[in-house]
Amino acid sequence: CSSDLAATGAAAQERWVAAYAFSPSSTAGPVGPASAPNPNDVRGPLGPEVVEGAILTQTALVTASGARVRLRLSNAHGAEPVRLGAVTIRLGDQARDVRFDGDPSPVMPAGAPLVSDPIDLPVAAMDRLKVSIALPHLTRLPTHRWRQTLRGADGVESAPMRLGALLAGIEVESATPTGAIVAFGDSITEGTGALPDGPGGWP
Repeated sequence: CSSDLAATGAAAQERWVAAYAFSPSSTAGPVGPASAPNPNDVRGPLGPEVVEGAILTQTALVTASGARVRLRLSNAHGAEPVRLGAVTIRLGDQARDVRFDGDPSPVMPAGAPLVSDPIDLPVAAMDRLKVSIALPHLTRLPTHRWRQTLRGADGVESAPMRLGALLAGIEVESATPTGAIVAFGDSITEGTGALPDGPGGWP
């Protein structure tokens, strides 16, 4: 009984702060005509809409500090389940395997998010984390794209390109209350033309 109470108390002390967020989107296809390719787009060219046997790696800037993090993936608007392979998170030379309810390669049901188990990885605000998601099976990516790299079966990593993003958020376990400023807007607010390793959007 005492151990149950201790576990309940520990859970109550957890405070998870949203430190990175990206709007999930559908895999049903674009809602309007695709933009014409722009060879001068600093975010890179448009990547494939469907991948198989690939690893997508995305850089995310976190805005809170803490000793543990967890990932939030999303298939909230997807029409089919997404079968994941290994998911890893890296900060500098530190890499961690990610599990979801103990499972290293879960299935994201259609219309659902997926939150990882807590990951022991101390981070500081303004750190840049690299999240890699393996997609061993044929997968249609969401229509909302973000700058990522793609590693195929040949092991060669591509130059950065715009690919549909499954990473919808990174949360940090914080010991102190943290506030947030929310900016509503369109793609300019999100940071169109900005790079993850450079200045962001206007907020």
